[in-house]
Amino acid sequence: QRQIREKKGKGVERMGCGDNGCVQWCWRFYQRLTSKCKCTQASAILGEKTWRCEKYGPLGWAETIIKAIAIGVAIASLSIFDKAERDYDGEKIAQMVFLGILASVHTLLIVQRIVDREIFALIFVVLIAIANWVLFVILFKSVDPGAFVFTFCFLMIMGEYVHIMFLFIMNEYEVIWLPKPVLYAMSCCFVVGYLVILVLQIVIYLVNFDT
Repeated sequence: QRQIREKKGKGVERMGCGDNGCVQWCWRFYQRLTSKCKCTQASAILGEKTWRCEKYGPLGWAETIIKAIAIGVAIASLSIFDKAERDYDGEKIAQMVFLGILASVHTLLIVQRIVDREIFALIFVVLIAIANWVLFVILFKSVDPGAFVFTFCFLMIMGEYVHIMFLFIMNEYEVIWLPKPVLYAMSCCFVVGYLVILVLQIVIYLVNFDT
């Protein structure tokens, strides 16, 4: 019986499941998979990247300042919070839909920043997500948030323009899961999304207010 068990053990080892063979085989498979998908850099999940603060340069700080002002505008919009019930027209509902989508994307980016382990970027994307959700709530719970919506969207568009220039100049800039073409596409989508909200706000002004 002992010889039979030894033979079985050797057979299991040949299959790669003895002495942590399965773990080693899975690790080698994982390494081959991630090496083929270089843009994901998923190995950072296992601890190869450390918590850090990157250097962004003038354009990076310009983007940060612009979006920080936008965050301040969104937080300031809480001053017009109103619990009274109100009706919503088509343009206002469309604004809510677009802003909800943008807020959801920024919220999902928090996961990516946690994995990337870049401290400043993580804090900043959390603040941007909060700002978007605050303004989303204010669209529901205020009579006329137009000034805040217009200013916030304008600043976010300007911030994304600067971010595109930053990506163009920084040849070696990479973040986990998001290669440069995806970052360009995301910035363009953000610009379009905020621009749609801004145009809808102008339509609301033209329809509801006499000039």
